Amino acid sequence: ARWWVITPGTNLYLQEQFQSSDLALTFHIGIVHSLTARDAAPMTTQELNRGPAAWRKWEQAGEALEDAEEAEDFQAVGMRLREGLITFVRGYASDDYVPEGADRPQAANVEGWLELIANKAAAGSSLAAVRRHLKGFARTTWQLVNWLTHAQNATRAHAMIALTACDHLAAAFVAAVADYEKGPPLRCPSCGSYQLKT
Repeated sequence: ARWWVITPGTNLYLQEQFQSSDLALTFHIGIVHSLTARDAAPMTTQELNRGPAAWRKWEQAGEALEDAEEAEDFQAVGMRLREGLITFVRGYASDDYVPEGADRPQAANVEGWLELIANKAAAGSSLAAVRRHLKGFARTTWQLVNWLTHAQNATRAHAMIALTACDHLAAAFVAAVADYEKGPPLRCPSCGSYQLKT
């Protein structure tokens, strides 16, 4: 049997069932996306209310992707994802994230706002790895979505990768902001456990 190898030695797809590597990759990304979404903690009402327009745009992008066939269709998916990112940032943009004396980024400056949010929500040396990941992920996701909107060679796999990236970006920033707003968890003074009982 001949296989499409998506990741070395672990994710193999029979070529008889998947006529192209593009189709196998799309299927693989869809499975990974479904499994991650299944295990993710449900968002609170407050988190959903912060950016319902962004979630709606990303949902519309997913629906558009189902019917997309040409490069122009995949570019249109990119446009919806881009609009969703701008809308998402507007839901979180607040002077609370702008350092004293610094200029407030423009409303559509996705990278600028997400960098400020990451700096505040994951401040301190102990969260340097989290902060670095959030900022890097924000930058590459924004660049990917902008590339997709103009890519004349865009494929279904490219649009799926961008859609998945936006989904993960939103989940990561929602979690980081929720953790920041909640404040540090209480710990047992004796053993350091988070599981406090009276």
